[in-house]
Amino acid sequence: MLNRHGEAERTADINRAGVAIVREALQGRGFVLGDIGPFGGLMEPYGEIAPADVEFAFREQARALVEAGADGIIIETQTALEELEIAIEACKEAGAPVIIGSVAFDKMLDVDDVRTMMGVSPEQAAEFMVKHGCDILALNCGTGIDMKTAANIVRRYRSISGLPTMAQPNAGQPVLEKMKVIYKETPEEMVQGLPALVDAGARIVGGCCGSTPDHIRLFRQTLDTLCSSPTQRIES
Repeated sequence: MLNRHGEAERTADINRAGVAIVREALQGRGFVLGDIGPFGGLMEPYGEIAPADVEFAFREQARALVEAGADGIIIETQTALEELEIAIEACKEAGAPVIIGSVAFDKMLDVDDVRTMMGVSPEQAAEFMVKHGCDILALNCGTGIDMKTAANIVRRYRSISGLPTMAQPNAGQPVLEKMKVIYKETPEEMVQGLPALVDAGARIVGGCCGSTPDHIRLFRQTLDTLCSSPTQRIES
């Protein structure tokens, strides 16, 4: 993506700066996760991108994030296991303390189920991430991936493995207004699904498309209440 804007030579510097900025903002109150997103195209034989190019990009980014002191790396919005594997290996090679694999699913139109763009089910994704050494199994983004759907995916992950799970659903379903994609689910609406997501087994929660600082702030407040009152959490 940086190459498209003529900034590819600054990849390492930009990633190091990102870690430093977050570290300064946290002031010791939390962990810093580096983020590796999808490469931005299809690898051979499905597309024209050579695997070697993907390997180089992921290795460069993972190394920069670890050298800058990231406490872990989340490999997010992944739809193809081949690309996810390259990213996992790059994080291992760089010495990432924690590796989080995060897969993007879409709700299917013909049946009540989810798959990635490349046809991967939650069970297949979980098995793959466990086999290749991820420390945390995660999901984010995707068409129709709201709080309720995310909770179901977490349960399916946990049917495969007891590893910790992470969920970052979208803020509801997107709508197109004046040629712009907009997510209208408010923080108060989105947080209603948080108790069920936690009960499903999610141990790290957040928001993806459409979520704002206000959404995450209310998540934090609600989690504090849930964690301090187990009875209230179960009843919710």
